[in-house]
Amino acid sequence: MEQMSFESDPRYQEARKKLLFSDGVRTALVLTSLLTLFPIGIVSIVFWILARKAGGRGSKRQEAENYHEAETMALTSISFGLCAVLTIFICIPQLRDYGVE
Repeated sequence: MEQMSFESDPRYQEARKKLLFSDGVRTALVLTSLLTLFPIGIVSIVFWILARKAGGRGSKRQEAENYHEAETMALTSISFGLCAVLTIFICIPQLRDYGVE
């Protein structure tokens, strides 16, 4: 009965609308986030694991909400990592002027 009712649950539909990526892309995104900014990537992995567990229990709404949080944390981690790399590239010429290489 729980299986049939989640599709028509408005809370599930609302949570599902928040998802940005398919399962495979989401998994790659979460794992990539570990490389760029480790602490936020860990949070992303935790939400991804919680979503998989919620899916196993049949709680589709909670699964979608946790996947949304995992996507958000992964994108945050990746964007911070890219900003850090960009900052390093911007600072390299200044560091060379001071004799640091």
